Amino acid sequence: MLGGVVVPILIGLFLVLCPFLDKSQGPGGRWFARQRLPLNLVFVLIMASQVILIIVGQFFRGRNWSFMVPW
Repeated sequence: MLGGVVVPILIGLFLVLCPFLDKSQGPGGRWFARQRLPLNLVFVLIMASQVILIIVGQFFRGRNWSFMVPW
């Protein structure tokens, strides 16, 4: 329940609320501005962790969800 429902919902809410959490006074429209670096890094880390966890869950699990190497 926690890892399959609650955590993905919280991550999704965070990603939806990111534009509202950004309190910078500069004009918008620049994706990689230096002022937005911390928020962009958080976004990239969350997305990378999700991709890594999906790959691990798909290819690196064995019987009874034990970790195994696929080759």
